[in-house]
Amino acid sequence: MSLAVFGQEPPIPTGRPSALDKFEGRVGVWDIDARVWLSPDAKEFKGKGIETVQWSPNRQFLISDQWMLLPVGWLPKLVITSWDPVKNEYRLTNVLPNATYTTTMSLDSK
Repeated sequence: MSLAVFGQEPPIPTGRPSALDKFEGRVGVWDIDARVWLSPDAKEFKGKGIETVQWSPNRQFLISDQWMLLPVGWLPKLVITSWDPVKNEYRLTNVLPNATYTTTMSLDSK
């Protein structure tokens, strides 16, 4: 780890981690159809939404800006996908107006 020096620009990565390459096809604007259960015993609700997916300017993060229509109304959400090379997994940081949580994901090559 190096110390930050004030007055100097941070290094700009020349590319994204190659593990994120498989998400290139996700970039764009998407309509979402979802089946949602608000609890294990709840009745299924068919939600819908729209999602705009783009790379962060430094191309280190995939950013998904979502609006989902749920029984409680429209819900905005950001999902920031990054690669953790130490744990060899994807980290998904979910940001909602009143909560933030992180999940992890790995992809099978099958």
